[in-house]
Amino acid sequence: MILTAIEEIATRGDLIDRCISVELQPIPEAGRKTESEIRKAVNASAGRIFGALLDAVAHALRAHRDVRLPLLPRMADFAIWATAAEAGLGLPTGAVMAAYQRNRADGNETALESSQLATLVIALVGERGEWSGTAKDLLRAVDGRADDWARRGKGWPQTARAMAGALRRVAPNMRKAGIRIEFSRAAGHDRQRVIAMSMAPPPALEASADPPKTGGECPQVASDDGRATTGDGPAGSADNRTKEVEASDDPDGSDDVAGTFVEEVET
Repeated sequence: MILTAIEEIATRGDLIDRCISVELQPIPEAGRKTESEIRKAVNASAGRIFGALLDAVAHALRAHRDVRLPLLPRMADFAIWATAAEAGLGLPTGAVMAAYQRNRADGNETALESSQLATLVIALVGERGEWSGTAKDLLRAVDGRADDWARRGKGWPQTARAMAGALRRVAPNMRKAGIRIEFSRAAGHDRQRVIAMSMAPPPALEASADPPKTGGECPQVASDDGRATTGDGPAGSADNRTKEVEASDDPDGSDDVAGTFVEEVET
């Protein structure tokens, strides 16, 4: 599935973690093309593009069983198959996961920035170092910090139960930002549900771990900046690819489109 929009489409953490977001750069007027020009360029390059894709698929089929990633993201199959295709795409070992983890980190920031609750809770824990109490206590604490606009927002929790649910939704994103969150029950007769939060070092990105291991003796082609280099290989090879960018006209004239590739969402 591909979703496109001017603004961010995915803002909830559970969806963002199943996405690959791509922000396209504005196309200057001097660089725009008509649809017929784009189709002509794509058709002229179709053979080389298709051949490059087949090269990538062939490498992935040969190497995917040998891929060993230090940690598996939620889109585990994508990570394994894309890593297995690196050599066929002319990418250095580990390039896919490094880019994917940067994308996930950006997505985590988007999720936190889109949540007034997360912003206020992070500020609360950051000031105190730690916080513990019931969902009702937390609602009272953050309600006093929120302005009228935030409290009137559609997603603002109005009850303790809603607060607990909202916090659970953003908890994975907050943990990645360095906030430890635990949900438990207190000892005693009433067994109250307790939320405990404290500051913690943010978990290291998977990309910082050992590079993935893949089988096969596929050639690796890389430049100093980590991007694949292109050569003078035969048509249809992974070293002789043509990139075409389609022009589009947005209502504001900026041609700024955020595209999101979405994996099937679990229900």
